[in-house]
Amino acid sequence: MGEHEEWAQPQSGLLPNGLLPNEADSVIQVLDSERWSKAEQRTAELIACIQPNSPSEQRRNAVAEYVQRLITKCFPCQVGFMW
Repeated sequence: MGEHEEWAQPQSGLLPNGLLPNEADSVIQVLDSERWSKAEQRTAELIACIQPNSPSEQRRNAVAEYVQRLITKCFPCQVGFMW
């Protein structure tokens, strides 16, 4: 594992979900199908709100093109953005 081995170890005895090991069972519950369905619906609504749309993509592209022009105007190089 090398130099990154400490990253895999929980900090201060916390689990990856941030709960203490001896308290995890008391707060974790299995969701019934109705609650699970509601959680999926709310998640889909949230994703729809934050998902890129045409106007946001146009603004992002305009900013990238502006930065590209600015860099190539100041420095003798080519600039390309990848996403």
